[in-house]
Amino acid sequence: MKLVVDSSIWARLVDSSESKVKLVNKLFEMIVGGKVNVLAPDLLQLELANLVVVGKKLPKITLVKTINNLIGAGLSFKRMEVDEISELADLIVRYKLTSYDACYLLLAKKYKCKMLTADKQLLKVKKYCISLADFERLIK
Repeated sequence: MKLVVDSSIWARLVDSSESKVKLVNKLFEMIVGGKVNVLAPDLLQLELANLVVVGKKLPKITLVKTINNLIGAGLSFKRMEVDEISELADLIVRYKLTSYDACYLLLAKKYKCKMLTADKQLLKVKKYCISLADFERLIK
């Protein structure tokens, strides 16, 4: 199974108060076990930096460990190409997304896979996006 997973999901790894931490840990185990191939745009690292260091005010070592764990597990970071800007802009306008969210969606479209997100705006894009609850049903 191939999935694009956005920062709204990975944020749960550094927020122990989230009720869905166990499910995200299961996803992590599936990545390590080779059952799921997970893609994310390079900007995920920047989003996690904002979340961990600025938002949660956690030590920078938490950020470094989180990103190293994702890379070590096999998460594949993808770079957006210059020739994809026009398609990115189309997604931003069509679905009323931020450029960040549209980058994740563009990856799902490009790699013909689903995108796992907790973002309400993105979940309206049913063709590509699934929730944690959808993912849970999918893996059972």
